[in-house]
Amino acid sequence: MAAGLNQQCIIQVAVNRPFRRFFDYLVPDGIQPPPPGALVSVPLGHVQAVGICVLQKDQSDAGVPLKPIHSVLADGPVLSSDLLSLLLWAADYYHHPVGEALMGALPPRIRKGAPARIKLPEPKYQVVAVEDSDTSPARAPSQALARKALVSFKQVTRSQLRELGISARIEAALLGKHILRPDTSDTADQWRPEIPHTPNTEQAEALSHIGQSNGFRVFLLMGVTGSGKTEVYLQAIADVVAKGYQALVLVPEIGLTPQSVARFERRFQRVAVSHSGLASGLREDAWARCESGEAQVLIGTRSAVFTPFRHLGLIVVDEEHDASYKQGSGFLYSARDFAVKRAQSADIPLLLGSATPALESIANARAGRYSLLKLGQRTAGARMPKMRLVDIRGEALSRRRAGIGTELMRSIEQHIAQGRQVLVFINRRGFAPIVQCAACGWKAECPACELPMTLHQVPESLRCHHCGRQTNPVLQCPECGASELMAFGIGTQRVAEYLSSRFPAVPVVRIDRDAVRGRGIASRLEEIPEGRPAILVGTQMLAKGHHFPDITLVGVLGADAGFVSPDFRAPEQTAQIILQVAGRAGRAQAPGEVLIQTLHPEHPALKLLVDQGYEVFADRLLAERQRAGLPPYGRLALLRADSSDPSKAQAWLEKLAKIASRSGATQIFGPISAPIAKKANRFRFRCVLLAETRRMLHSTLAHLEKNLPKRKPGDVRWSIDVDPTESL
Repeated sequence: MAAGLNQQCIIQVAVNRPFRRFFDYLVPDGIQPPPPGALVSVPLGHVQAVGICVLQKDQSDAGVPLKPIHSVLADGPVLSSDLLSLLLWAADYYHHPVGEALMGALPPRIRKGAPARIKLPEPKYQVVAVEDSDTSPARAPSQALARKALVSFKQVTRSQLRELGISARIEAALLGKHILRPDTSDTADQWRPEIPHTPNTEQAEALSHIGQSNGFRVFLLMGVTGSGKTEVYLQAIADVVAKGYQALVLVPEIGLTPQSVARFERRFQRVAVSHSGLASGLREDAWARCESGEAQVLIGTRSAVFTPFRHLGLIVVDEEHDASYKQGSGFLYSARDFAVKRAQSADIPLLLGSATPALESIANARAGRYSLLKLGQRTAGARMPKMRLVDIRGEALSRRRAGIGTELMRSIEQHIAQGRQVLVFINRRGFAPIVQCAACGWKAECPACELPMTLHQVPESLRCHHCGRQTNPVLQCPECGASELMAFGIGTQRVAEYLSSRFPAVPVVRIDRDAVRGRGIASRLEEIPEGRPAILVGTQMLAKGHHFPDITLVGVLGADAGFVSPDFRAPEQTAQIILQVAGRAGRAQAPGEVLIQTLHPEHPALKLLVDQGYEVFADRLLAERQRAGLPPYGRLALLRADSSDPSKAQAWLEKLAKIASRSGATQIFGPISAPIAKKANRFRFRCVLLAETRRMLHSTLAHLEKNLPKRKPGDVRWSIDVDPTESL
């Protein structure tokens, strides 16, 4: 052993590289042995790498001379012992390289060894004279929209202004017009919480059960849309905060955070926010505020589940069924399932909320692992909308009608004539998904994905919705030179254009990823007039958590395709989207109705959903899955591989499948092409692994990891996806 090394101090390190193992290193004299969770710089081959110290040990079984670490990069651990243990569990459960899993949980600056810092208070403003402002929408439309966005605020921070889509220029203009006034008051003295609503009978019963919980317990709050689930969250959190604890609230989409934050800040004085749309400094600030105990409540998307807390007392997962809680690349974890494990480790309650819970959660409630709480009535006397299937078979829905059938159009006309608002849902953005030559049949395809490119009119372009490729529109066919190019199919832009032409005096507001890019969804929603006729056209961005009191009609276009999909999860996910978007109708006193256009009006699952509701529908799907041995009664994993050479990706998966099959505990199907077989010039394949039990599945995957081939073709990328949200 080299001189100057402490023979007794060996540390085990998870290196930030795609290795499925730990490395042992020596700690030189003069360096304080780092505690577990500390960030260290280590030699790795001929390069320097960063890793996390996992444990200290007296002996090594590496069988080779150990190298010394270079340095300890931060004062103290960057991961607490409880978070370190949870992340080690997650890396093992999801069979992901451990160093990447640990490092991926840290904010970017902290990964480099910088200390987490709480920033100085950002500028805060009082919102005054909003209704009385003389800002003309015609002369200053951006200011008018900003003014409207601020109506529900008494105080607002600069970061909240940005989340609302209010730029620095508009901020300055609002200050100049005294719509905003710098708030120099001591907020600790001035802030007063909003008085909570008196809970109804169902809410009070749910709160009683949550309040009586002692230690770890999972509650599944199944409440119809508009039943007041958020009020239950708020009052359950208030009880926890009053006892000196903190709460974590997970939401599925960035677009939900501004309105969620505004509502929570009316109840709690110190609310932090964390999502991928924030600057890294603001996310680091939220991390530090929660770790120090300064923040009472953290509202965040998927990765917020890794945030450290000083005194965590409750975790809430809103819209727990949402597929966006499952990471789609890199470390393929489920934030919802990690939240369950974290609550169990911390011995605290977990509240899962949804109008349409995941079948796995319903099965856990049926088995007694979760406590089921129900909210079956809407608050404030609002009634559930009436849902109807509209048979459009045989109806000539030409592109000139944008896919809207006669009966739905008649209903739209009636509701608009009554001064109401209408929401038209289509889960496809753009103008038309196919551009084709009428003369020779050529189609505009993405050369990198070999899939049709979608025509967009705002701005005018052809776009691939898979790899992001964008080109100018084609004016004549590249094959035959003809100029008769036709746009087939419908998207949100075509529907909005058609409805604008049919109702020229009625505002038509489009909400999709393209419409809110650079502005934020909150700013776009403020374009919807209050108490006057309007039409909203949008994708599933509109289906989650938004409250539109004036909408009395929802029309659903093309949503029934999921009921005839080969993916066994598609009917569940389609039903959830339909019911979530249907829940936007009739949320005030006026009754609502939902018309679902369908080419499959006799489909038994679709009829069951509309006639008897989600619970009965879910029971049917669960029975089908139990007979087939599918999740939640069987356990599923995918092996994915992609390469610029399809034969290499397929051959690699064939090797992995052969190794995995030797365990004898799991059925293996494939390799087969992925549903999107080519993306960004890479060919994609997958194997499906299905086992009767979780233990059998993980035994197979552990056997595979232990016996991986020594070499992999350099161009091949591969991953293991445990509990995938898609099966094909």
